[in-house]
Amino acid sequence: WQEQNPDYQIEITASSAGIPYPDRLKEVQNGKYDALVLPSNLGEQTVIDQQKLDIKASEPVAINNTFVLIHRSEENKALSEAIDKALKELKADGTLAKLSQKWFGEDITTYMK
Repeated sequence: WQEQNPDYQIEITASSAGIPYPDRLKEVQNGKYDALVLPSNLGEQTVIDQQKLDIKASEPVAINNTFVLIHRSEENKALSEAIDKALKELKADGTLAKLSQKWFGEDITTYMK
């Protein structure tokens, strides 16, 4: 973007991961930062609403999948299959959507493949 817009340079400052998440949102509110890039699984709009901040979370810019990693072994094959089956059932019956809404403030299952 900056190569195509040389007259409009953006300065990107990394924030310390040691700062609690709600405090980083307050830093946007108080003008320390213009924006904050976060993973879209933190329920940011819910936290913003709870803290009564005058900022808004955008729609996700990119969606990254989350994976369950299981050691490949014969004894774990049944575990892997059971997890796959359970996740498909929980998505199909709406349980994942309800849990997503409760914990993240949005239905992140709409981003799932």
